[in-house]
Amino acid sequence: MPLRIEMGPKDLEKGQVMCVFRHNGEKQTFSLKEFTGDKVNLLLKEAHAAMLAKATKERDEGIAVVMQWDEVMPALNAKKMILAPWCETVESEE
Repeated sequence: MPLRIEMGPKDLEKGQVMCVFRHNGEKQTFSLKEFTGDKVNLLLKEAHAAMLAKATKERDEGIAVVMQWDEVMPALNAKKMILAPWCETVESEE
C-alpha cells in the first residue's frame, strides 16, 4: 500500500489521523473532519504521481542510445538498456 493510515487512542482523543507515505516516508496529520474519502483519493493520486515520476526518471536514466556496434558492450557493462535506432534500410540491417 502506498499510504499507511494510523489512528490510535491518542489520535482519537485529539480528533486526528496520521498518514505515512511509503515512497518517501513523509508523515501528514489530518483532522477527522477533513479526512474524507475524497481526501484519501487525492493522497493516493499524489503518491501514484510521485512514484510514477521516480520510476520514469530511473528508467530513462537507464537507457543508452547506441549508434555503433562498439558502443553496445560498454552500455551493457554499465547495466544500461540499449536503444538502437534503425533507419529501416537493408544495408543497416545487414
